Parts: sequence; structure tokens; C-alpha cells
Amino acid sequence: MGRGAAIWGPPGDNRDWATAENWIDGTLPDEQDLPRIDRVESAPVISNAVKTGIIRVGQFAKGHLNIAPGAKVEAERLLLGAELAEGSARMRGGSVAVHDLAVGY
Repeated sequence: MGRGAAIWGPPGDNRDWATAENWIDGTLPDEQDLPRIDRVESAPVISNAVKTGIIRVGQFAKGHLNIAPGAKVEAERLLLGAELAEGSARMRGGSVAVHDLAVGY
């Protein structure tokens, strides 16, 4: 069941989106969650299938998202950057399906 905002905050060098410990509350985001990534130095890497609500990259601080070859990302919205911060994403051969893509929202 969704918990609302899922905040990225890996404790070490592991940057895998699918590692629960990399999320502040220790739970992977699901379809009803709103993952938020406000980090560049430890940006997450999606290397498998991810299905979630709204992915926010760079909402309150500069953020980055990496989508690896073979990854499949499904989200209601993908939001890159905001009035307060910069957001970016790098995709290398994966696929992304979103209903709404906003840059500089």
C-alpha cells in the first residue's frame, strides 16, 4: 500500500532503486507512491522494472536519475526540475512510459 512521498537516501555506495535500504523509510516505492530524488552524488540507478505514481527528480535540491539498459519504467508522471532545483535523467537503452513528462515544472 502506498505511503505518499518515498524519499531517496542511500546510506552507502549502493545506488540500486530496488534496494529497500536506499529509501529513507526502508520500503520500495510502489504504484501509489511519489518517489522523490534530490541527490546527484548518489543518484539512483533503475535497472529492472519499476511501476510507480509520480517520480520527482530535483524538487528541493539538485537531483539525477539513471535508467539502465533493459530497465522498464512506468509512472503516472515524471517531473524533472522545479522552481527550487535542477533535475535530470539519463537513459541508456531502457524504456519509459509516462502519462505526463514535465521539465522545469
